Amino acid sequence: MKIAAWVAFIIGVVLCLINYENFSDSNSSLMTGIGCLVGSVFIYTIGTAINLVHKRKIESE
Repeated sequence: MKIAAWVAFIIGVVLCLINYENFSDSNSSLMTGIGCLVGSVFIYTIGTAINLVHKRKIESE
């Protein structure tokens, strides 16, 4: 999950840097880049939460 989050983050940064000059909601590649940046945070958070739940389950056994 962490690798997927970093890949989404890097793709988001690249898309945002390539198309930042036309900052509007009609610039679909810029909006996709922002979506990848936001999505990467959610992917990382979900991966961390799953890891913590798994560790607690192992510790409780």
